[in-house]
Amino acid sequence: MTKTILFDEIHISLLVPVGLSSKRSLAIRRITNSKAFDQKLTHAIKRIVESYPTTREVSITLSR
Repeated sequence: MTKTILFDEIHISLLVPVGLSSKRSLAIRRITNSKAFDQKLTHAIKRIVESYPTTREVSITLSR
């Protein structure tokens, strides 16, 4: 396996409106905490990174 080093970190903030109902907040929380959401987010980021030929060797991991 190829050795790697941490090159950069990118943080994403999800903001919701003040006063959002608890029902809506909980629904959003369920989605953003789901495995499917993580997989889709990771896939989207990989597609962006891989769209640049120079960065095709970069590995992507998602952590919380």
